[in-house]
Amino acid sequence: MNAPLRKTNSKKASSWNRALVTITCLSILAAFFWGVLRESENVYPHLKLAFPVADQFTKHSADTFLALKNDIQIGYVTISEGHGYGGPLKTATAIDKTGLIIGVSIIRQRETPSWFQKILDSEYTKSFVGKKATDLFQIGNDVDAVSGATYTSRAI
Repeated sequence: MNAPLRKTNSKKASSWNRALVTITCLSILAAFFWGVLRESENVYPHLKLAFPVADQFTKHSADTFLALKNDIQIGYVTISEGHGYGGPLKTATAIDKTGLIIGVSIIRQRETPSWFQKILDSEYTKSFVGKKATDLFQIGNDVDAVSGATYTSRAI
């Protein structure tokens, strides 16, 4: 009445399971390292966008670069990150030797494209130029927000 149960080859199944687990783990590790490599983007083009008169940049610390012209220091560019609506937003801010902001460049952002376009269209980053780097930059007091993109404005 009862059909005899066939014994499966447990060694063969165990080998396949180990191989599958190994491949899965290697895939996860590869995806992680690929993500880390992509996150370490080249900031040098953004340094030049933020401080166009500089002809050379030298790394000073983890998030600060010296801006040089004809081998003479003319200021700094600092890399910072804020949290926008869509996630982290990374900027390069150029500061001259007197402490005034020269320019701001967006290195990386994950905002909704249409909302971020509002920031670009409004030239919001130019509203920081000429202000002291030590200012608080409170929206409504020091700088205006872009309507419809308040989180992004705060992140910058």
